[in-house]
Amino acid sequence: MATTLRFLLLPLLVVTVFGLSGCNADEGDNRNSNGLQTANSNDQDNDGIQDPVDNCPLASNPTQQDTDNDGIGNACDNDIDGDGHDNDTDNCPGIANPVQQDIDGDGLGDICDTDVDGDGIPDLTDNCPAIANPDQIDSDLDGTGDACDANTDSDGDGIDDGTDNCPAVANASQLDTDNDGNGNACDNDSDGDGVDNSSDNCPLTGNPDQQDLDNDGLGDVCDSDTDDDGVSDDQDNCPLVANADQTDTDLDSQGNVCDADDDQDGVPDLGDNCPLIANPSQLDTDSDGLGDACDANTDSDGDGIDDDADNCPMVSNVNQADLDGDGIGNQCDTDADGDGIPDNTDNCPLLANADQADIDSDGQGDSCDTDSDGDGTDNTLDNCPLVANADQTDTDHDGNGDACDDDRDGDGFNNDTDNCPAIANASQADADSDGLGDTCDDDSDGDGVDNGADNCPALPNASQTDTDSDGLGDACDDDSDDDGIADGDDNCPAISNPTQLDTDGDGSGDACDTLTDSDNDGLGDDSDNCPQVSNADQADNDNDGSGDVCDTDNDNDGIDNDTDNCPLTSNADQLDTDSDGLGNACDDDSDADGTPDESDNCPLIANADQHDTDSDGLGDLCDNDQDDDGVENSADNCPWIANANQSDVDSDGTGDSCDTDNDNDGVDDDSDNCPLQANPGQEDGDTDGIGDACDSSTDSDGDGHDDGADNCPLVHNPDQADADNDGAGDSCDSDSDGDGVDNGNDNCPATPNASQTDTDDDGNGDACDTQFTCSGSFGSGLSPLMAPAASAQGGDFGLICIGCGVFNTGKAIDGNEATAAQMHVTLGLLGGARLNVDSGQTFHGQNRAGFVLNPSAGALLSAGLLNQFTVALLNDGKLVASNKASSLISLHLIGWPGSPQQFLYVDSDQSFDTVRLDMASAVGLFTDMNVYQACAGPSP
Repeated sequence: MATTLRFLLLPLLVVTVFGLSGCNADEGDNRNSNGLQTANSNDQDNDGIQDPVDNCPLASNPTQQDTDNDGIGNACDNDIDGDGHDNDTDNCPGIANPVQQDIDGDGLGDICDTDVDGDGIPDLTDNCPAIANPDQIDSDLDGTGDACDANTDSDGDGIDDGTDNCPAVANASQLDTDNDGNGNACDNDSDGDGVDNSSDNCPLTGNPDQQDLDNDGLGDVCDSDTDDDGVSDDQDNCPLVANADQTDTDLDSQGNVCDADDDQDGVPDLGDNCPLIANPSQLDTDSDGLGDACDANTDSDGDGIDDDADNCPMVSNVNQADLDGDGIGNQCDTDADGDGIPDNTDNCPLLANADQADIDSDGQGDSCDTDSDGDGTDNTLDNCPLVANADQTDTDHDGNGDACDDDRDGDGFNNDTDNCPAIANASQADADSDGLGDTCDDDSDGDGVDNGADNCPALPNASQTDTDSDGLGDACDDDSDDDGIADGDDNCPAISNPTQLDTDGDGSGDACDTLTDSDNDGLGDDSDNCPQVSNADQADNDNDGSGDVCDTDNDNDGIDNDTDNCPLTSNADQLDTDSDGLGNACDDDSDADGTPDESDNCPLIANADQHDTDSDGLGDLCDNDQDDDGVENSADNCPWIANANQSDVDSDGTGDSCDTDNDNDGVDDDSDNCPLQANPGQEDGDTDGIGDACDSSTDSDGDGHDDGADNCPLVHNPDQADADNDGAGDSCDSDSDGDGVDNGNDNCPATPNASQTDTDDDGNGDACDTQFTCSGSFGSGLSPLMAPAASAQGGDFGLICIGCGVFNTGKAIDGNEATAAQMHVTLGLLGGARLNVDSGQTFHGQNRAGFVLNPSAGALLSAGLLNQFTVALLNDGKLVASNKASSLISLHLIGWPGSPQQFLYVDSDQSFDTVRLDMASAVGLFTDMNVYQACAGPSP
């Protein structure tokens, strides 16, 4: 009906457009806060929504609900959800579902069915919402029911049913003995031998014949003791015949019970006359059917003793001698004495002697040798039967010959420690300590005189002095001069003077005192090197004949003792390096550095640390070539570090070996990327760790282009962009666009603009400025209302407006000068196109707001047509100011600097958050209007 009404009113609309263009469309009408008419005459369904904007003009729907957003309200839409199915046949009329899927066939589409599979379990809790499973079985407890679980593990053994060889029986090992695909846990015939496990005597080993030799219920193939004799088959010498004793006469690993020839004599047991005793000849002397070898009454050797009692049945031995008692007679025993040595090699075949000892090596073992040591004396008479001693000497007569007696002299000391091993001397006295005891020492005191001639045999006295000629040497004579005075008290012990007269009282009797001793030091003056000064030791340091105690220059160096810094060491130069008053000649530490001269590597120069760089034994302080590089310190540019070539790259006088900055560029060598070539900036364009100054294949900026081909060799620019094609890359070109203005001053550095025109004074030249600033001659404080803070909506308004609307509304708030929203009006009756811009903020105080626009046809909007435009301000959806409302404000139109665009605006002191632009259909000349930007801000 709305369409019909529009065509009925078309003539009236035409008249209105051309005849009433001067009328104010806002006067006398009834509009809501958004400027939409609310007159009941335009609301046929009386739902409060004017028919031109009512999505169901003939069906009351005040909420205007339109589920599928097709412009037709639900109240009058046959397909509310827009899925192509009429509401009356749609199984989900309120939710789009063009496929109409209904898994449970209950007439309610899956998309709106809370129990899609119809199993009585709500989808939100159903573990298989699309497959009916009212029991909700979930064997593996993974939250997905078995009915829909592709990875179901019904038995919970960790193996998905799809690969589990027993999906219903837990068997994590998946053991399948017969490899039939059914695990043993669920296979009635695990070994696949055709016999069910329940009756199979070997359920895990195939044995269709079920043979069970010992009838123990366990089949032979799996029975570890097939014959049930208590011996496992792997140890049983007759695994199929019971033989618990495992008797095996011939030791051929086959038990007798299953061995056809028990004695292994080549004659089968069934025909063997001695089946358990080897007798390949089958000799049967008495022809009784029992071979001689096993015939108890046989006497094979004819010695009168039956073989069964004969210890040598095949060798005649009437006496049955058996020396070692092993049951084998000596006559046939290869080891008659049982000592482990065969008789043919035994040196005592009839007397056990496992060690075969034969001291005299006569081939007859000691055990059976009557003269074991071979010294000609029978063992029974030999005092050393095991040690040859033909003389039978026995010094101590203890019955043990000296040859085998540890203590030959019987004095209690072993021969090896006895200092007289052949003569008893229990005291072991050894007066001269020569290791030979006095008892056997011809010179007991070791003075070179045999005891027999020695007048003091116990005291050394090689001179044999015997003053009193009493036959007792002075050394051992208490009264050597035989004057009745003991030597210890005798003032002349060597000269007889029983009166002991001592005129000078010097302790030396007159009888023996023939010299004067002025200093009474015991030395006569004529032999005393200091006769007037007592010096019994006669010390004479310089051997000048004058004793030290009376010598004024003891070291004879020409310096008196009282001034000599080394009075006992000759040092005429008196050198005293450390000035400690002790001359070097007698100073253990001449340089006083704490290191004795004998170990000091610089004994005359103090160097407590003993530093010796070249380890040549000469300390650095006294070494004229400390680093031992062949260059003396005075000429060495690295005296502490060996550098024979004296290389000095930077010629700073410090050799490279010890120069921390060899190229003298201010960067230490350990961090210098060109340590031998000066490069203070350390440029390394290619960041390879080698400075450009010494990098043979330099890419100084590391952009992948060698410097020779790089249009910016020192600035990283892998794209090599060169906007003005002048050979200098943009990254290093001071005038990238080649317009004659340096980049630093160029308001469009990438776009040539020699004039540098900047109409809006935003710092961006017009040539490259696509950003609205909303500033200029119409207001420097204005700013563009831009998304995302701002939002824009478009539509139409009024009674009738055919083809009215706003397109690309977002371009009115994108801040781009080159884009615009389009307001379109084809034909309207008291209506037009409307653009609402919500700024996302609230403006307070005196502000200016408006739109930058121009007609699509390109002509300018004239002031005479301003009455067809309305700029309104709204706050919280309520109109607060408009150039056509009760709060009337003036509408202004000014040119946009430097372009054909114009600025349509109003000034107001009302608070607002939304700016609205209405374009009435009566504009006539313009069916389209480009709106480039909405702007707002403080009024100038």
